[in-house]
Amino acid sequence: MVSAKDVLDEYKNNEVRADGKFKDKIVQIRGKVGDVKKDITDSIYVTVGTGATLEIPEVQCFVKDGEAKAAAALNKGEDVTVIGRVDGLLMNVLVKDCVINPNMKLCDRMRVALGGPGECKAGELTALHMPDKTEIAVVCVAEKEKFDKVTTSASLKTTDNRASLVSSSQSLCMAIMATEKGPIPQPLIDKVQKALDTL
Repeated sequence: MVSAKDVLDEYKNNEVRADGKFKDKIVQIRGKVGDVKKDITDSIYVTVGTGATLEIPEVQCFVKDGEAKAAAALNKGEDVTVIGRVDGLLMNVLVKDCVINPNMKLCDRMRVALGGPGECKAGELTALHMPDKTEIAVVCVAEKEKFDKVTTSASLKTTDNRASLVSSSQSLCMAIMATEKGPIPQPLIDKVQKALDTL
């Protein structure tokens, strides 16, 4: 994930270098909602920036089909995360096929797959807070190589019985589970494993 400030600073400083870093890549960007509007072709877009007044350029995210409801729920100035394919600079940094708050949607899918208990809360890492005080954060990656690298290094660090890493090479998703009181029950780990395979 990259901040809107970092993306905008890169493009302000050197557009050619920024294109090399971001253009035609799927990028997850976090920032503040600017405007939620439609262009002349009736396509919905959300501008994302740092929250500064009269910010030029901004990240302009054209939302993917099916994201109109998520766009309509946004409010100016609130935190947002978007993921989409960067198209380069044309007045604003254009991002196509954007999904709004993808981690919250992923968390909700995990909650439903586990039978509905708990509540998804956004933060540094969006997590499902279960009634038994277990927290489950789900992260998915787009490439198998990155998935293998992350799961290998993360599993080496999971030594506390109050934490567990569950991964699915099927969905390229992993769940980081933590609880105040250990150990995490094996039936819950098995349920999370099954849920990950269906994401």
